[in-house]
Amino acid sequence: MSGGNLKEPTFPPELEREILEFAAFGDPSRIPTLLLVCRRVHRWLEPLVYRVLRLDKLQIVEPLAHALKSKPPGFLGHAVKHALVTVSYTHWTTASAWETLSEILLLNPNIFELVIKKYTSYTSNSSLRRIPTGMHPKRLIVQFTRDSGCDADLTEPLFSCVSHLTLCQASPAMSHETWDMWSHLATLPMLTHLCFTENIARGVLHQVLTECPNLLAVVILWQINSPSVSKPRMDAFARSTLKTNADPRVVLVTIPRFYDDWERGAWSGDDLWFRVDDFIAGKRRGIISDSTHVFE
Repeated sequence: MSGGNLKEPTFPPELEREILEFAAFGDPSRIPTLLLVCRRVHRWLEPLVYRVLRLDKLQIVEPLAHALKSKPPGFLGHAVKHALVTVSYTHWTTASAWETLSEILLLNPNIFELVIKKYTSYTSNSSLRRIPTGMHPKRLIVQFTRDSGCDADLTEPLFSCVSHLTLCQASPAMSHETWDMWSHLATLPMLTHLCFTENIARGVLHQVLTECPNLLAVVILWQINSPSVSKPRMDAFARSTLKTNADPRVVLVTIPRFYDDWERGAWSGDDLWFRVDDFIAGKRRGIISDSTHVFE
């Protein structure tokens, strides 16, 4: 056979796409470069540009507004899987910027994961800065504060379909949490994974474990930069609060840069819940003692 009849070896398109998507997920900063390879690669990878959105960054609003106008219907709604948004008057000084973000969120009301920073009942009841009604995320992270009487309202439809819920109380020194404040946790029909900061856990952990039997994991979170500070506090919490309860579902973790860790996990899949489920599975298999709660 003459050399002129030989074809250049090629990957099957499915394998080529899998390799390129693996590279993109491994290092999202490569995506803009990979988009330039050729037209089919651009078609495969462009949705990944919008997969994880940090909507707390003001500079992303204008490109998103352009994308809304230039992309076909349904493109962004299908592409966006994880979104982080800050709900704050001081952060979003113009109504038009907030309207753009609300429009993005409403493209995928059943988004897989939504993170809300500076959520309070005062803000959520505002006509100017309100998470759009009709949002039903599967996973939800809520950072809130009780300053000025603000609260997190678990009766809102926003919480109705949540299976994985993280509650970050941002003013621990000013609050005394009780089960009366959080009893609606027991009414959330889909809830299987719950994470809350230490200040909430001290007031409600016992009731959560007894009143929410469908929970598969209960995480107590510290957001302290120094291990020399967080480790003794975690050990003290374990001794005082867990000494009579070796419930294998309880896990204690420290994540100093919580939102950066969230973003990395959203891209890689190796997120907090993946690590916690693996840790608890180790307890179930007897590899880790039931009395070990601190996850390093």
